[in-house]
Amino acid sequence: MPQVINDSKTMQLVSKWKFVEPEICTWTQDKETITDYLTSCGKKYGFNYAGIKYAYFVYCPYCGKPIKDIPYLGKD
Repeated sequence: MPQVINDSKTMQLVSKWKFVEPEICTWTQDKETITDYLTSCGKKYGFNYAGIKYAYFVYCPYCGKPIKDIPYLGKD
């Protein structure tokens, strides 16, 4: 059976913990050249024919953060 620590110092420390979402790198699909993406870290990446999901990109190769894909939906 796991030991439960129940003292005031530990409880104060635990109450100060906050959930922090990991920083992400947003990749926005360029509306003019559908195969190019503009990154939030200031770079541009172009795929030959596939997008982020088909190329199995999970992390940005430039900054190392997880990628959030924002596809172009054909609206301005």
